[in-house]
Amino acid sequence: MNPVWLALPLCVISCISRNGASPTYKPFSALRDSVKDARLHEIKMGFESIERPKLKIGLELDSNWLFRIGSERETLHADFIENNGDPINLPHRVLLPNTALWYECIFGFVEPGYLIVGADDGSQVFLDGERVKRLHSNLFPIEREGTHLISIRVLNNAMAGGLRNVSFCSIKEFDHYQGRLKKYERIRTAVEKVLLKKVAETEEIAVVERMLSFGGSEEHEPDLKVLNIFPLLAGPYISGGDNGEMQILVRTERDEMVQFKWGKSPTEMTNRLSAVGPVASFGVPSLLGTEEFYYQISSGQTTTGAIRVPTTASESFTFNVWADSQGGWETFSSITKSFDKQAAFSVGVGDLVANGSEAAQWETLARIMSDFSSTQPFYLIPGNHDYDGYYDDLSSKNYVSFSGNSKSYFSWHHSNAAFIALDPNQTFPIGFDQSQKQWFYDELESASWQQAKWKFVFLHQPPYSQGWPGYHGDEIVRELLEPVFESAKIDFIVSGHTHDYERLTKVFGKQKVNFLILGGAGGSLEPDENSNYPEMDVVIKQHHFGHFEVEGRKVGFKVISPAGELIDHFDFVKDE
Repeated sequence: MNPVWLALPLCVISCISRNGASPTYKPFSALRDSVKDARLHEIKMGFESIERPKLKIGLELDSNWLFRIGSERETLHADFIENNGDPINLPHRVLLPNTALWYECIFGFVEPGYLIVGADDGSQVFLDGERVKRLHSNLFPIEREGTHLISIRVLNNAMAGGLRNVSFCSIKEFDHYQGRLKKYERIRTAVEKVLLKKVAETEEIAVVERMLSFGGSEEHEPDLKVLNIFPLLAGPYISGGDNGEMQILVRTERDEMVQFKWGKSPTEMTNRLSAVGPVASFGVPSLLGTEEFYYQISSGQTTTGAIRVPTTASESFTFNVWADSQGGWETFSSITKSFDKQAAFSVGVGDLVANGSEAAQWETLARIMSDFSSTQPFYLIPGNHDYDGYYDDLSSKNYVSFSGNSKSYFSWHHSNAAFIALDPNQTFPIGFDQSQKQWFYDELESASWQQAKWKFVFLHQPPYSQGWPGYHGDEIVRELLEPVFESAKIDFIVSGHTHDYERLTKVFGKQKVNFLILGGAGGSLEPDENSNYPEMDVVIKQHHFGHFEVEGRKVGFKVISPAGELIDHFDFVKDE
């Protein structure tokens, strides 16, 4: 069985009564649920038995490469320089964070096609010294046959990285693969929605069963029209952006019409708007957070129930934080089940997906969050993996599309707290351009920041970390933040990037700053060995998320495992 299906979030589906009734007696409702759950279990098993379509590779290019390390002065765009490096074979990885790595080889191609490049973080391709623009994800077109010099520049943002694999396929094989993959992904989406939401409608379960009846056979694939009952790929979800502006977004399969209506009660949703997919966006009613309201989404044959959005206006409030879900969907799905569903909002601090250029990963992220994101705003902050595949211009189009944010750095405030989100991933290796720096300094002087009792800064890369051997946090982040810790009275710096939980409290003049790394929401954990400095107060290699409770002069913080168990906690009390 192809292991790729594991990208599907798994749901534990029981075939016994949910109310714990004795096996000798079950009320009618329990029997009905048991039958439904049994059908869902069969759907899950049926999908797992289908192999994800595979691209037929015409040529594996894994040997006879030359390797050299790029210059420290290289930025996103670099001129081609012929490689006089050392011979290596693939896969190849080296411990060189934030470094450009160059690979070169001569190959002969008998027909035009596509070069498929597997690299850590991102890659750029040169054909006979000329830059080849990426088609999408990790695919680069080779438009003419013959013998060519292939040069690949790997843009490594992690600690260890490099060139994993390179292969070639013909145009015909790729087009055939794309057709089959499209059907597979649509079936995966429908199955995932049924399993995650435990859809009760018999018609929808029957449609999914019809999809799976072909058993993966290419000759008997289902007509895509059978999937029209599932026009919504992801959502609805509430996304927060700059100055606390929010919107409700829905992702559709095609250019579907989406209807949005809302009001102060489920029987008085008289306000109506419409938009066309594949990404439909609606401005959130101005009463969000201050007054309860209800809304409903309709598209095609699908209509949601009336969704209640409660008020969160209070001097005491909570919020959830996670980082580095990064395609570990089974773990992340478990984590979200322990989220505080009554929180004012939730924050994702980067590496939200494993490959930012794959739209399906963002759709999966949105579907897993759907249990709370339809009623609770969330703020998405990009990390380096969310930019993967976008090394032509370092503009993560899927992040913009799914978050609804035109900028990847922004600010908001809630009650007595102010929040700033930064993004050092818009340049290579990492850094902050003058525009973002000036915006940051202006925010620190703003009335909302100056008047706030509690002040939080979120960004993916941490200024201090001990969790990777040889990694100490990012210097470029320290250079930006250390001069303003005291003057801006920053209370918390919350990051990810390192796949563990770390905590450190440092004093800068008269200001006590708490540094938190919450990088355990799904990605593989860091090795047991730590770097020799800085010495963090706490380092725990375990999957987790963070939960904050802000109440007047006190902030309570908890670290919680996927099973809902308490890993660490502390209270921070501010002097008057």
